[in-house]
Amino acid sequence: MANSRYSAIKAPNIVYWLGALVLLMHYYFLLSAFLEQSHLTDDSIQYLTLADNLMEHGVFSQSYTAPLAPDVQRTPGYPLFLVLMGRFIPLVLVVQHLLVLWTGYLLYRLLRRYMRERVARTGAWLYLLQPYPMIFASMVLSETLFIFLLVGALSFFLRWYARVRLLDLVLSLGLLGLAAYVRPLAYPLLLAGGLLAVLKLFFRRRWQMIPGLAVLLLLPSLLLGPWLVRNHNLTGRYVLTSMGDMGMVHGRLGGLEAWRQQLPVEEHYFYMAGDSIAAQKIGLPAIREYPSGVRTHETETYDPRLKGITLAYFWSHPLDGLRFTARNLGAMLTGVGYGWAQGLTHSETGARISAGLQLGLNVLMYLGLLIALRWLRQWRPVHWIALVTVGLTLLISAAGWADGRYRVVIDPLLIIFVAYVLERRLLYLEYREERAGEV
Repeated sequence: MANSRYSAIKAPNIVYWLGALVLLMHYYFLLSAFLEQSHLTDDSIQYLTLADNLMEHGVFSQSYTAPLAPDVQRTPGYPLFLVLMGRFIPLVLVVQHLLVLWTGYLLYRLLRRYMRERVARTGAWLYLLQPYPMIFASMVLSETLFIFLLVGALSFFLRWYARVRLLDLVLSLGLLGLAAYVRPLAYPLLLAGGLLAVLKLFFRRRWQMIPGLAVLLLLPSLLLGPWLVRNHNLTGRYVLTSMGDMGMVHGRLGGLEAWRQQLPVEEHYFYMAGDSIAAQKIGLPAIREYPSGVRTHETETYDPRLKGITLAYFWSHPLDGLRFTARNLGAMLTGVGYGWAQGLTHSETGARISAGLQLGLNVLMYLGLLIALRWLRQWRPVHWIALVTVGLTLLISAAGWADGRYRVVIDPLLIIFVAYVLERRLLYLEYREERAGEV
């Protein structure tokens, strides 16, 4: 009903106030990063070192001095982004803040396909008001670029799923491939998306299947193949990164054992506990290899048998494994960025306000997902795809060192469910109004 009082969220000038608030928050975090010189962490130094060596020596390495050992731990996406920005930190941070705003717009466009204008805007504003993305945009970290690529890939994939237009599939897989270079987390998402696309194409006519299947086979291979071959030449294994194995051995195997022994949540204890269990099975010298000839953390690879050892250990301690995984999921889902905000702004008040706002939005997002489950049978593909992406992301990231930083990448997807609940609520109110009018 065009003239229904529920057909839009009435707030005459709220858009201007929200826009001003969002820009003020971006300005606050960005200015804090500049004034406090707080935009770097350990990961930032690694990224910048990789970018420096790429630019100056043409070698992807974290080494500070010769010999420059080729790195197999990190992927080149974010260091290349830093190179494109000229390694000029102010430009990097400004562009990252612009990417956060662009992500909000992409989310609005995605939501607009499935619901009314004002609901889509509300969802986008709820994302743009989150402090977490602004905090990470103010630091030399890969989250901002990854989230932008992920939301863009999801948007194109959903458009392809609805219309089966080949260009949309190309753009979606291309963005997911780039996202995998930024954070390897996108690699299993790319595989899952490819499987879903194959199932979708299976029910098309043959002449429509062939181009889509060709894209599914060729594009990921062309994008990721060179890096897989490069790592194979270095390690003898076709891997995107060694960090997956490291997370399995230390973040999960070592993390579970450290948790069972009630040791502090610190990497030192995870490494000690993981190495201890693995050494009992295959011997300490077999755990790591250093194919580059330089024995550094960035060149180490792990014995493939360690995955089986980790799975067997979880299987032999099922209840502890479930509790440990629940603890990791809780650490991600309850993160509100207080520590990150305080470290960035050096302001207790600013950190508390930021964390309080993020906490409120977290509660809203989780409630949105829980309430949306009520209409599970009426979900569209967008909801199922978003839920699978959320679930995979959380499970892949649920290692011993998990915190809110690993969860922040799914926040835009959780907003989809908040907007869905709001849309359903407005439809219900319109229905009641229409029935009342009939009476």
